[in-house]
Amino acid sequence: TGVTYTYHLSILATGRFVWAGFTSSSTPAIQTSDDNGVNWTSRYSETGASNVRLPGMGAYGTRVVVMRDNISVGDGRPVVSNDSGTTWAIVSTDTYQTFLSLPNANSKAAVYDGPNDILTVCVTSGNAVGKRVVQLTPVSNAGVWANITSDIATTCSAMETWPSLRMPHHRQ
Repeated sequence: TGVTYTYHLSILATGRFVWAGFTSSSTPAIQTSDDNGVNWTSRYSETGASNVRLPGMGAYGTRVVVMRDNISVGDGRPVVSNDSGTTWAIVSTDTYQTFLSLPNANSKAAVYDGPNDILTVCVTSGNAVGKRVVQLTPVSNAGVWANITSDIATTCSAMETWPSLRMPHHRQ
């Protein structure tokens, strides 16, 4: 099946750029820039992790959340920075695969609702299971997963794509 390469950029209130993506075909990474992208500092990477996906990123204040999903071992948990992207740690909670009892599930998209500290992840696991939507809350305190699939329309063919997930707009 292979990996879907995605790239994300957030600009924090301080002006810092936080970028998440792939620096090579097998190295997912997170980098920051404090000079409008002229120079970049590597902050997090997983060398040789060709099966890691980074399907979504969001920021609120000094917290930056990147959904990280190692599809080869069923390890779907976010990596979080609480200091504007300087240091990172994988959230120590169950994976969404464990929560759903779907070891082969893959995340396709993720959004972070910072004011409410909720990570929402769209998950697929083959045609037999279909699509699921799960939420982790609170992200900042290694929260718990909840299955909110029944709260949104999830019946669509294999050729359709996920509709955009929209979080309520909050001003900081």
